[in-house]
Amino acid sequence: MTDSADGTMPPMDDSEALRKQTIEALVERSKRHGTVGIRQAFLQTGRGRKAGAGPLARFVRDELGLDLYLLLLLLGRGNVGGHSVTLPSGTWIRALGLTGPNAEQALSRAFARLEARNLIRRTRTRRGLRAQLLCEDGQRGAYSPPATEYFQLPLEYWTADHYKNMPLSGKLMLLVALGEPEKFELPIARVRDWYGLSDETARRGLNWLNRHGFVLHDTRVVTDLFGNRTAKRQATFWQLQGSYHRDRARPPEKKPRPALRRVK
Repeated sequence: MTDSADGTMPPMDDSEALRKQTIEALVERSKRHGTVGIRQAFLQTGRGRKAGAGPLARFVRDELGLDLYLLLLLLGRGNVGGHSVTLPSGTWIRALGLTGPNAEQALSRAFARLEARNLIRRTRTRRGLRAQLLCEDGQRGAYSPPATEYFQLPLEYWTADHYKNMPLSGKLMLLVALGEPEKFELPIARVRDWYGLSDETARRGLNWLNRHGFVLHDTRVVTDLFGNRTAKRQATFWQLQGSYHRDRARPPEKKPRPALRRVK
């Protein structure tokens, strides 16, 4: 370490440590147990022939907005007066790793984009900006914790710094994969119709996840009665790994309470 000219130690850059501490504090505050449930409607409007792009497709050039929204879903449940989050801007700036003189402006614009997509409603309070969650489908409905048709995002997305180290294409395809069955086929040519993401985004995202051990894939011959004359075709199947593996992504089951006995 180099001493400064006046004999004192130069100031240490502790912004990275503070970011991690802030994330840990937010995860602890959320009181989540392993995962965050997010409605399938955030990814797409339906399944099968009814499948179409959900609000996720609008984040294809908005990495900051995506991470901010996922943090809001982590925190915004069970509050008095609805599912909302109220935090000072400095907390968001640290958690998201924003730096520079324009950090607060970038944060404000990200909140504005979420509101324009009908995912939140903003109000100002003495404690900071209050973000009221709306339903993940972007249709302005009230938010409630999902009970059906949802996928689970593990807390490791934040605690293991995946939100900082993963490229946007990887994040988008990770969310898509979490919404698919445990072992899923995802033809690149259909991703635009099903999720509103380009072929290039899907290919780049899946390849990054594969190279870094988040997914594995295998190619096999499957029966296709509506395909060629042999009724056979090659298909690639994907499966999430590590903390995103379907078994590990399930929240721990609650043990039933023992029945109370009447004391005679």
